[in-house]
Amino acid sequence: MPSFDFLPLLWWGLPLAGLPILIHLINLLRHRKVPWAAMEFLLASQKKFRTRVLLKQLLLLLLRVARQEQKCSTSLLQRRLRLGYTRAARMVDI
Repeated sequence: MPSFDFLPLLWWGLPLAGLPILIHLINLLRHRKVPWAAMEFLLASQKKFRTRVLLKQLLLLLLRVARQEQKCSTSLLQRRLRLGYTRAARMVDI
């Protein structure tokens, strides 16, 4: 019965299996970051308005909790926040 030696085949196959990984690592070294004006504008805008967005989200959360507890009305929002009826009603309906 002929015997088949698997070990030499394994030693030849390992470098071939590692070739895609080596190509991937070489391509990572060639990667360059390209500045994109639109993305820079978006990041600067996000940084500038972060506090306003956070306060708006917090206000919406408080309004939702107050509405859930049945302690929020359109007229209350008009008086406390000095808003018009339309805007206060829109906030209550959210």
